[in-house]
Amino acid sequence: MVSRSALTVTAGVIWYAGAISVSMRGSFLLAQATALHSRSFPWHWAVFGIGVSIGILKAWLVFSKSAQRNLRRIQSLERPAWWNLYPLWFYPLLALMIATGILMSRFATGDYERLCVVIPAYFMIGVGLAIGGSPYLSAAKRYRSDKREKREET
Repeated sequence: MVSRSALTVTAGVIWYAGAISVSMRGSFLLAQATALHSRSFPWHWAVFGIGVSIGILKAWLVFSKSAQRNLRRIQSLERPAWWNLYPLWFYPLLALMIATGILMSRFATGDYERLCVVIPAYFMIGVGLAIGGSPYLSAAKRYRSDKREKREET
């Protein structure tokens, strides 16, 4: 058995690690598109902006609510365990998302038009996860202050 606060912090760390990983991969693809650019209009920057914009919207509408639901679920667990970080259905979905990301990257590598199609997807997800994970940050701060208060009481 593990504490709920440890599960909460670990879930947040994993959430942000995913956001950083996806955003870094998107940045590598954006750099590759910049190197391949040979047209008059830099479409790769336009699609980057679209991806970031949709990512902000997605963070507000989907990811922050998902993070809040997960935090409520973790707090309601009677016997928390490490495999309870996320709902069980999430793990196969995560494996599918990772495989899809790998295939998209391989599909787009070296082709400017394909990169312009794939880049917004990476930034839409990466930015959405990064901003939408704010409930994890506030929960981690709350648990740190709870621990500090318990230490001060003793």
